Amino acid sequence: MFVKLRKHRTYQYTPRFYNPQKERSQGRRPIHFRRSIGTPKTRSVIMLFAAMAIIIYFLHLLSQLAK
Repeated sequence: MFVKLRKHRTYQYTPRFYNPQKERSQGRRPIHFRRSIGTPKTRSVIMLFAAMAIIIYFLHLLSQLAK
């Protein structure tokens, strides 16, 4: 109840502004943003086939035990 609460941390931020002429004169690469297209998850497909193979194998073993 009588505990001193922590204050929010403060930080130093110096704003930087974009100046295209200065960027060209310094020879920096221009900033490009690309939207990444989702790559197919091959690992999940392989895991799906492995799980299906294991299930089929166990079903085969259970059918052999029933005979």
